[in-house]
Order: sequence, then structure tokens, then C-alpha cells
Amino acid sequence: MSRIKKLEAPQVVRNEKGIAILTEEYILKACEFEGFYTIPKYNNTLYLHFKGFMKIENLDNFVNVKVLYLESNNICKIENLSHLKQLSLLYLQDNHIQKIENLEQNTELSVLKLSGNRIEVIENLECLTKLHNFHIDKNIIHSYKNILKLKECPSIAVVKINFNILS
Repeated sequence: MSRIKKLEAPQVVRNEKGIAILTEEYILKACEFEGFYTIPKYNNTLYLHFKGFMKIENLDNFVNVKVLYLESNNICKIENLSHLKQLSLLYLQDNHIQKIENLEQNTELSVLKLSGNRIEVIENLECLTKLHNFHIDKNIIHSYKNILKLKECPSIAVVKINFNILS
């Protein structure tokens, strides 16, 4: 009878205040646990959701990521993704993001999910010429004037914008 070593789920690193920190070591252990590569550049998908991370960081060596799951964390700002030139699917729903920003270098994005955040204005999408599917429902968009920038992204075919209080 052979024995197969069962991997344990990686434990999130926390700072002195108990806040979850996204470290490269954690990401690598998560990759190993999921059966992905332990060499960062070989991974094209990362599952980093439901962990309580407050900041997107330490993804510098994961240059070939195409799909990034960061939903249901405590992220307040879209940042540190500019080196992910192949990123095509970005899941950031159910965080605390207030502004769509810092995606100018992510021109391959075709799916952007920002549902359940704190966004008031749709903006900074003009560089996303391949964006096809955009979810912005359950935010705090109050005026039709705050969605006019959608016109700058003609590739969008699906927009999910329900559960905002548009007037």
C-alpha cells in the first residue's frame, strides 16, 4: 500500500494587528496546494479569494497570470497589477474598492468583476479595448452621469449594473 502525502492548506500570514498580508510565500504554498506550479512564472491562474487580504501585493514574479481571483477580501485599492500584461480575467467583487484605477497596463482584460464594492463612478476604462464583460452591480452609483464613461469602451458586450441607485 503506498502512502500519498496530503498537503495542508496554507495559512495566511498576519501582521501584528492580525491583518492578512498577501506574501509571495503564501501564494506559492497556495499554488502547490491547488496542484499548480511552485515556480511563479509558470502559473496562469491564481486563487487568492476569501482570505481577508487588504492589499494587492507581491505578485511581481507571477508575470504570466491570465486569471486572478481576489474576490471577497478587504481590498481597498486596485494596484500592483501593471506587470500582469496577460491578465484577461480579474475578479475583485465583494471588496472595499472605491475607484476604478491602475488598469492602464492590463490591456488584455476581457472580464472585470467589481460587484459589491464602494464605487461611485465608472471611469478609467478607455484603455481596456478588449473588455467584453463588466460587472459593477451592488456599488453606490447614484447618477447616470457617473456611467457615461462606458461609452469609451465600445468592446463591452455585457454590463451588469443592477442594484445601484441610479437617478
